[in-house]
Amino acid sequence: MMELIKIHDARLIPRELVEQVPHMEVEEFYTHMQETWKHLYDFLYAILDEKRCIKGFIWYQVNVMNKSIFINTISICDEWKNQGKVEEIAEFIKKDMLQMGLTKVFFLTDKPSFYEKMGLVKTKEVLLIGDFENGFK
Repeated sequence: MMELIKIHDARLIPRELVEQVPHMEVEEFYTHMQETWKHLYDFLYAILDEKRCIKGFIWYQVNVMNKSIFINTISICDEWKNQGKVEEIAEFIKKDMLQMGLTKVFFLTDKPSFYEKMGLVKTKEVLLIGDFENGFK
């Protein structure tokens, strides 16, 4: 069994859960997210086990213009991987979206199979990225 609760301070999240997220600067995450209540469209949830220990977290942002969420991060402990927790997390996100009247979810990943278990599908759109430090004009 697991429970998701909205938190307002990322410092509650164990460091190892943040460190396992690729391309995330741990200290920047803690600094930026320590007062998520100030960011109206940022949502940070801790994923708790039956002993109320934090075993993961979800961070997503709402775009009210197109009625969507963008999932920035889902991180769960190693012991919970491949244990069916992804489906439970997906159900929670769906309920949260329905309550807010949101209809779409977006996620950027290099491991699509994990999120396909949640019901997400690959799109025909192509993500383009520019690096301004290396000559992008």
